[in-house]
Amino acid sequence: PRFVGRNGSKIWVTDGRITCEALIFGSTGLGGISKESVLDLAYAPSINKWGGVRSIQLNLEDVNLN
Repeated sequence: PRFVGRNGSKIWVTDGRITCEALIFGSTGLGGISKESVLDLAYAPSINKWGGVRSIQLNLEDVNLN
């Protein structure tokens, strides 16, 4: 994970077809995640607009490492 702000983390997730950015705030439980990790995610999708480019972003509410 990459840290975002004071208490946020950013990871990239994929379902094998689509890869997108995922953010979670107020959690420190992402330390055991690797590129090969399989995760169960609870999230709210949103559109991120940065530098005039729009992309899908997942706002994570809960993450479980399988």
